[in-house]
Amino acid sequence: MLGKSWKQEDDDKAVEYFQRVRDLARHGFADSISLATAAIGLEARVELRRKHFKHAIELYLEQYATGDSSAVVSLRWAAGEALAGSGDDLAALAGNG
Repeated sequence: MLGKSWKQEDDDKAVEYFQRVRDLARHGFADSISLATAAIGLEARVELRRKHFKHAIELYLEQYATGDSSAVVSLRWAAGEALAGSGDDLAALAGNG
């Protein structure tokens, strides 16, 4: 919730909280409602808004790898945004092999 509260005011602070949630889950804290997976998608959304397409797509792929099938829609959206971006954006993605 802290990350969500910051995502309109301070992207960096929001990302910090989303990453903290995932770190806590990795270190054994209970995550019965899959907040760590949701935090991946929320962080990806911030990165997509920043036009950091490569990082956003990597995060959505990570989210999908957790079994969250909703990430497919997000991946399609991110790919569309990237294709509408600049040539530099596409070059960065093309180099991501």
